[in-house]
Amino acid sequence: MKQPLVVDNTNPTVEDRARYIAAAKAAGFRVAGYYFALRLETALQRNAQWAGRQYIPEKGVRATYRRLQRPTWGLIRMMVRSLQAPDRQERMPQ
Repeated sequence: MKQPLVVDNTNPTVEDRARYIAAAKAAGFRVAGYYFALRLETALQRNAQWAGRQYIPEKGVRATYRRLQRPTWGLIRMMVRSLQAPDRQERMPQ
């Protein structure tokens, strides 16, 4: 049995995620991804609550948000569990 592995990184683009997915699958890991559907304003508010190294400058949050490519079933062929934020009505397709 493989030791569970977590990649705690934003990975906003399909290409960013693909390198981890390919390596994990090649090593025999089961892959699950998580997508947090947040409005930019909500992400900025949550980020403002962090301090020290966990705080990301607003410029960085905005830049990552602009690059964000929502996960799709066909492109990355992995299970995506969409954790819906209460302020968001939009849902991932099932």
